[in-house]
Amino acid sequence: MLTKYLQYYGGAITAGYFPNPHLKQNSFDSGSCASVLYSFEILENFDFEEYKKLTELNYPLLSVPGVQLFFDPNNLNRPLEYEIKPVDEIVYIYPKLENLFNILLPEDYDKFINESYKIFEKYKTKCNPNNTKLILLTDKCNGKFGNNFT
Repeated sequence: MLTKYLQYYGGAITAGYFPNPHLKQNSFDSGSCASVLYSFEILENFDFEEYKKLTELNYPLLSVPGVQLFFDPNNLNRPLEYEIKPVDEIVYIYPKLENLFNILLPEDYDKFINESYKIFEKYKTKCNPNNTKLILLTDKCNGKFGNNFT
C-alpha cells in the first residue's frame, strides 16, 4: 500500500525484485493486495453462516479482504489491487528467506542497498518516459513525454 501511494503521488522511484527468471517481464506491479485482510482468527469471531458451512466442509477461509483502499476517495470504481502501476526498474535479486514470513537474512541487505544506489544514480541523469511523475529537470528529457510540462 505504501509503495503504491508513494509511486502514484510521485514520491518514489520504485523497483521490483524476485521476478520469474523464465518470463520476459513486461510489467511488474509495484504492490500486491493493498486491502486490509481479515485473518481466519478474526473471521472465526464473525457469526455468519457461510463461514461456518465452509469450515464444516473443511474449507475454512484463511483470509478475506475487509477494507478496500482507493487512490481517490471520490472514485470508488477500482480498488488499489486492480490498479496496475509498473515499477520503474526490475532487479534480479533472489534473496534467501529465513522463514514463511519472508524475512530477509542480514547478508542479503547489502544486495538491496547496492542495487538501490545504482538505480538512484541512474535517475540522477536519465529520465523515464514510462513514469510521468518521475521528473528529471533537464533539457535532454524535454519532448519525450508528449507535453510541454515534463
